[in-house]
Amino acid sequence: MQAANRVVFNTGITYVRMLITVGISLYSTRLILKGLGAVDYGIYNLVAGMITLLSFLNAVGL
Repeated sequence: MQAANRVVFNTGITYVRMLITVGISLYSTRLILKGLGAVDYGIYNLVAGMITLLSFLNAVGL
């Protein structure tokens, strides 16, 4: 496989993977919002954001 064909193939695979990930994220967000309600979903997002921030800070060594 030539380099140009490999780039096109990898780009296509990346787009398909991204579309699948976005679809799963949108569907799971809908289910979580329906199950928790608006207020609890906001708290859920806040906690998830803090965990992500702390994980990032832990990974960079701060």
